Amino acid sequence: LITVEFHNSKSSVWNAIQNSISKAGFIIANVSVLDKQKGTTKQLTYSSIAKHDLVISAYKPKESFEQKFLEKTGEGLEEEFIRMHLSHLPAEPSIERTEQMLYSKLLAYYVQHGYAVKYDAKTFYKMLHSHFVEEDGYWFNPDQLDAYREYKKKLKLEGLADVKKGQLNLFVFDEKSAQQWLYQFLDEPKDFKTIHPAFTKVANISGDQVPDLKELLEDNFVREGDKYRRPKSEEEKMTLIQKREKELLREFESLLLQAKASQKKIKECRKQAVLFGFEHCYKTGRFQDILTLAKRLDKRIVENDSEINDFIEVAELKVEGF
Repeated sequence: LITVEFHNSKSSVWNAIQNSISKAGFIIANVSVLDKQKGTTKQLTYSSIAKHDLVISAYKPKESFEQKFLEKTGEGLEEEFIRMHLSHLPAEPSIERTEQMLYSKLLAYYVQHGYAVKYDAKTFYKMLHSHFVEEDGYWFNPDQLDAYREYKKKLKLEGLADVKKGQLNLFVFDEKSAQQWLYQFLDEPKDFKTIHPAFTKVANISGDQVPDLKELLEDNFVREGDKYRRPKSEEEKMTLIQKREKELLREFESLLLQAKASQKKIKECRKQAVLFGFEHCYKTGRFQDILTLAKRLDKRIVENDSEINDFIEVAELKVEGF
């Protein structure tokens, strides 16, 4: 285990720290706020980041676990990875326990080790529903659920309300964190007039071409009348995923054509389109396409996103052997 404390509200610093921790072989399990006066830590709220020091807890998988992955090159061990990761998380509400973050952790681990990625978002979510338990929008190993419910019993009423609202996000600085915030905020259906001012208050987006709020809602949530809600059924979720992935791949291929046709640097782009396109290229062996686009991306885009950087580093190994 490793614990890192820092005080800085810049997303670039946060990304650099995450990247360094990952490169050292650690997996981030939890991020909390340090209350120096009380000597305690607590989960994050939107207002906490600029006022307090943050504490990152990370772990290294056991050698036996990594050896098993090495021998099988990760094949068929996706469920085991998630089970292992969840076991290292406290039985409390945490961004790390959301579907999107769990998939990101799985993808990052496989890419960093050069393993083939057989899962996509759709098959991953089906695996979660088959083998794990969801409560309040967070996923648990079955044997962790009693501890989580006991944790909720001990909370004060206002604390329990925060759990149900999911107000635990660290930064709202790009499309991914915006999606997470919206998912948490929509614990019950809300109309645009309610969502817009709340979102505007917490969003500090830079360095990412994020669709406008209306488009984010239409692409990731279900509209009923004048209100938006979380997808409930698997069919609703899969429909939204397919629609979103089709658009992300279209944008990626357009960026790739731009990179091939011009020597100019791409100073701004939709990072989620780059990430999804890189994931698609990684799965299909299009490593040269990853490098072609990477050469045109502005240095800040790569440096400030550890996931994008991971794909580029692996592609360099596959194509250039270093």
